[in-house]
Amino acid sequence: AAEVKRLKALLVALARQTRAGHVVVVDDASPAWPHTSGVEVLRLPRNAGPAAARNLGLQRAMALGAEVVAFTDADCVPASDWIEQFVTAFRRNRGAHAISGCTRSLDRSWLGRYHERNGTLNGRRLAESDGLLYGPTCNLALCADLAAGLRFDEGFPLAAGEDIEF
Repeated sequence: AAEVKRLKALLVALARQTRAGHVVVVDDASPAWPHTSGVEVLRLPRNAGPAAARNLGLQRAMALGAEVVAFTDADCVPASDWIEQFVTAFRRNRGAHAISGCTRSLDRSWLGRYHERNGTLNGRRLAESDGLLYGPTCNLALCADLAAGLRFDEGFPLAAGEDIEF
């Protein structure tokens, strides 16, 4: 029930985006699924992990001719200008291929605050530069050129390794 509630919050947030886009949600064989409208839902027949789900969504985005592919997770609530901010950032930074946004934890416990500041929620930058070492896929966008040639390593069956390796 909690998972369905979080997914509903995500779908509402995506429906409120200031920049329209095609939304593809990949269901990794979840046991419960809310009613959805305005989004394309792709369902994996068995739980295959986040890398497989992201690859399916990435494949569909490329088939649709996406210029920007943005990733988030079922437990995230993107700001209403989330996609607009990514598109604007790519236009300002023509050499950028991947952009990771600032992610704030909704969990205000010590662990949630730790992940927001020092954990993996906000990725890592290359030393002495604005370059991105990695960005977590809960808040990551790729340009089409990069997205067309990369896939997530499906050898990571659980979350939190596939995006850092990616």
